[in-house]
Amino acid sequence: MSELTLSQIIEDLHAIHAELQGFEKTYQILSETLYKLYLSGRVEHTPEFAEWVGLFQLKSEREAEYEALLLFKKAPLSIISA
Repeated sequence: MSELTLSQIIEDLHAIHAELQGFEKTYQILSETLYKLYLSGRVEHTPEFAEWVGLFQLKSEREAEYEALLLFKKAPLSIISA
């Protein structure tokens, strides 16, 4: 599997954020809180909650990819001084 570009990662993060917000508005709970409750077994393991948890995990993965690309691989950005 090929690495994502910085632009693709940012696009993914925006899309994931929008989906997470939909769940948060529906259930009136932040994604991080639901994630912790889900992993501890304190909420039902429904398909919808599994999707929500999966999105939250994907968000974490994309954020790590973003950090790695930006900080460790020195992605060229005009706003960062050397």
